[in-house]
Amino acid sequence: MLRTLARAYEGLVTLRRSGYERGLLRRVRLPVPVVSVGALSLGGSGKTPVASYLAAHLLDRGYRVGIVHRGYGATARAVMRVRSHDHGAIVGDEAVFHARRLPAAIVVRGADKERAARVAISEGAEVIVLDDGFQHLRLHRELDVVLADRPPTASPLEIVREGRSALHRADLLWAHGRDGLLPQVACDVASRLSAVSLLRTTGEVCGAAASLAGARVFLLGAIARPRAFIQLVAALGAAIVGRRFRRDHRRLEREDLALARASRPDLILCTEKDLARQSDELEGVYGLGCEVRVERGAERLAMALEGLLAGGRW
Repeated sequence: MLRTLARAYEGLVTLRRSGYERGLLRRVRLPVPVVSVGALSLGGSGKTPVASYLAAHLLDRGYRVGIVHRGYGATARAVMRVRSHDHGAIVGDEAVFHARRLPAAIVVRGADKERAARVAISEGAEVIVLDDGFQHLRLHRELDVVLADRPPTASPLEIVREGRSALHRADLLWAHGRDGLLPQVACDVASRLSAVSLLRTTGEVCGAAASLAGARVFLLGAIARPRAFIQLVAALGAAIVGRRFRRDHRRLEREDLALARASRPDLILCTEKDLARQSDELEGVYGLGCEVRVERGAERLAMALEGLLAGGRW
């Protein structure tokens, strides 16, 4: 069923792309530069942490940055500004993740990405970062970053949006190791996720990730690819005494917490995105704070961003 859905989705994307390439559909150019971060498949490729990394880099350069996200899994339908205190179940967990991580950024969520971007610009954004924008062809972008660190059909549960032939549209091919290991694939930029801190439900840092060494830990999460999270925690030296995962963007339920507590672990641990989704319902649960570490291609990335900000090519 999922494979059939994936083939149908890929066919629709191909049809739409053809419409834009032939000029049958109109592209929109915004008055500020746009960076798109996307992937070939749906969920778990590392788009959101990489988008956050790029936004942080641009903020450090002194630019006012707008981050546009669809708001997957949210109950809200309107285009709206997202703040760090907003509830992830209402506005989207990844949108709140960005707002918590980068309080200086202008985070706007909504299915209409053009309208969301214009809201961010109206509030002062000088550059837009599209989180999950590779298939959103209507918006012209100055830089297309695509996460593609492995063949996109490796999992039978993975929904593939486009085949690898679509990678020719990428300006930067970025391989990201969600499990903490550096991907050994051909790419322009290679990074890995590094666990650095323990977080309270508010997102406040309360300890170092290294303190998990030797601890008995139960893992909870509603994420696309839990295996990478398991490997990341195991690499810290934690003893994983149990785990419970649900589908990406879903709620963690009371029975999940009850199961975790019944194992009497030293710590119940989830991802930072899980905290953003339902922090008020996860009493006694901690999050694992992670950072993106660029290990290869830093100069190539710097050149691409210089070209973007200078209004030229690279």
